Amino acid sequence: METYSAVWPNARVLLVVRDPRDQISSLLAMNEARQARGQLPFYPDVESAAAGWANTYRVGMDALKRTATDHMVVRYEDFVSDPTGTALRIGGWLELPVTEGLDFQDSAFVMSHKARFSHHQQLDQPITTSSVGRWQSRLTEDEASAIARIAGELMHRMGYS
Repeated sequence: METYSAVWPNARVLLVVRDPRDQISSLLAMNEARQARGQLPFYPDVESAAAGWANTYRVGMDALKRTATDHMVVRYEDFVSDPTGTALRIGGWLELPVTEGLDFQDSAFVMSHKARFSHHQQLDQPITTSSVGRWQSRLTEDEASAIARIAGELMHRMGYS
């Protein structure tokens, strides 16, 4: 962050945070696909994924504060439940105009990612809340408890019960 701040002193950073239980649940599903391709998993287990989630947030926030970088934290759940309102809020913070109808379906970025990554197959679909709370049917009680034990303080601070 020090390097970025030196090169771009007026930079603004948007930090998107997702409920760690949903994020880890998605990571576990991606791990299966990665292993089927002969790749290593992102994290070997739920505990290390929870520690990684918490560490990423802590390190990121510490760096932003240490360098006094202008930043905004947006919860993934807020974005998918109110995409236009959240985009307008971000646009206002960035002092950029935002138009209605967040339409990414035909972008080259979407098409290339759909071709490369199986977990990006829904990128050209309308924004939905269908993945919010999905952890409740994907994680075991022990896995959810491990995440809460490791990342619970940050989860609570960010509004995740």
